[in-house]
This record gives sequence, structure tokens and C-alpha cells, in this order.
Amino acid sequence: MTNLIRAVLPPFVFFVTYNVAAQTAKSWNPSISPSGIIFYDGPLASWRGNALLGGLSSKALIRLALDHDRVIGEERIDMNRRIRDIIQSSDGTILLLSDGTGGELLRLSPTDSK
Repeated sequence: MTNLIRAVLPPFVFFVTYNVAAQTAKSWNPSISPSGIIFYDGPLASWRGNALLGGLSSKALIRLALDHDRVIGEERIDMNRRIRDIIQSSDGTILLLSDGTGGELLRLSPTDSK
């Protein structure tokens, strides 16, 4: 097996280092302890194209309104629980996973505004 691995893998690996400083799009002090992130593309038009991320220490869902690579607005939605991860289902529903012993799967979906 060792001979097969040596035959397939090169005897050395190249590493390339770039000295490029990236501009931070958004930071928080104190930290929100960000967790999962998605870029929303569901049926709620006012949120479409926004970044949604979970906050552990902030116990919130954070919505960042974006203009290309700039953050132009922020909304914190208090969830009163540590948000560990976030996904968007195929129908546009947002699913949040809370952290801890009594962890929950939370489902957020838009309501009709009639």
C-alpha cells in the first residue's frame, strides 16, 4: 500500500503566500459570536440578497443588507437563544438550529401581510 501511495502522491507540495490585506465588511464589538451564514434568495423580497447569520453570544438572527461587497444595514432579531446554524429550505423557509442541551430547530417563514 505504501508503494501505491508514493506512486500517486508527489514527493513535495507547493505553498504560495500572498501579502494581501482584505477589507473587513462588518465587525462587532463586543462580538456577536457569529455562526452559520446564508445569502437569502427566498420569497421575502425585502430580504432577498441579504446575508443572514446566527449569533451565539448575541442570541439573535442578524440580517445584513448588502450592496455588492458593502454592508449598508443591519437588523438584529432577538431569538433569546444561541443560534448555532442557519439554512434556507427549497421553499424559502429559514431553519435555525439553537445551541445547548435543549436545542431546538426553529422554522421562520414569511406571513401574508394583508
